[in-house]
Amino acid sequence: MRIEERITGRAKQDLCSIVVDTIEKLQTSLEAVVIETSADSSASKQLKNHMFNQLITNGWRPQFKISKEVSESYPLANYILDAMHDFSSDKCNHTHRFFVEFCFDNRQAIGSNILKFEVASRAAVESNYLPVPVLVCADAGALKYFGWDGSIAGASEYEYAVRAVYSDIMLYPPIILALHN
Repeated sequence: MRIEERITGRAKQDLCSIVVDTIEKLQTSLEAVVIETSADSSASKQLKNHMFNQLITNGWRPQFKISKEVSESYPLANYILDAMHDFSSDKCNHTHRFFVEFCFDNRQAIGSNILKFEVASRAAVESNYLPVPVLVCADAGALKYFGWDGSIAGASEYEYAVRAVYSDIMLYPPIILALHN
């Protein structure tokens, strides 16, 4: 499987080496996923399971609450991101806080997913981290190939939402990693 990288809100050459290296590692992990179309579990579940195992092995924190203000009294689905990890290096004077969200949801969740990134990113900045949201989704061809429901939002829909619809409110637009078949 090939992963297509879509940098929104900035140019790749402007990203520091930590960001570029981490994105490349995420891409390599995603490209290593083997999705069995005849398996009992869905393609998105297989992908998430593989990636969660990889991320946790590499020190990522799963199920990250986007804000300390989130109450445990309510269902957390709208208030957590799939994974988070802080990276620092001598190569850069920032500590980068990466957020990953696997977006294989109904297209009605586009706004919620983007809002989760923005809230988490602003909280990261308040704690002196440089946020790097990473949105993992699939392009139209991969959605069709793996039999995802037609209501699932594709990479082009997310990219349009980030670049056009939500661009005025997003301070930290996500990097999109799209499964491409």
